[in-house]
Amino acid sequence: MNPEETFPFEAKRALVQLLRGPVVTHDAHRQQWSAILAHRNEIERRLADVFLDLVLDEDDGIAFTRPQPAPEDPKLTPPQVLRTETLTFMDTLVILALRYQLLVAPPGQRVIVEYDDIAADMDPYRGRYTTDAAGFRKRINASWEKMKKYSLISAADTAGRFEVSPVLRQLFDANEVALVEAEYQRLLDTDEAEADDE
Repeated sequence: MNPEETFPFEAKRALVQLLRGPVVTHDAHRQQWSAILAHRNEIERRLADVFLDLVLDEDDGIAFTRPQPAPEDPKLTPPQVLRTETLTFMDTLVILALRYQLLVAPPGQRVIVEYDDIAADMDPYRGRYTTDAAGFRKRINASWEKMKKYSLISAADTAGRFEVSPVLRQLFDANEVALVEAEYQRLLDTDEAEADDE
């Protein structure tokens, strides 16, 4: 059998797009999206060969790869295939704010946020930075640019408004968000207690 018959050119292109990342969407990558659906089993098999799983959400129109779960035997730990990004404290705050918007939105509805609203959500954490207001805003801007770079937000039709990618639902489930939020609330409470003691 000709390998091209089981894994044609469009499927190979879709596989490459998945590996390049960070996410394939129905709206932005229509041909690759169609190929992923048509050749899902073979794409999953080829990703598994390099220790990756396919995450596919047809309702939200997103697909991406993530490392397979770590095996119990450390000797069988696979090499790192995907590039990882270390999140700063501010990055995590911004992601939490965006993920919360997805959490409260009705299912299937596009989530549009305003940059200024998300930036305002960061204000309670200003005390954790020894910088002035302009420096604090600069940190927020840097994190916001990172969200755009990794396709976690994309510009909406109106200036200053952005659509939150549903991929965040897959990256951070509600339980993980709750754990991180609890830790950040603890930090906030500690800061307030220390301020009261001064």
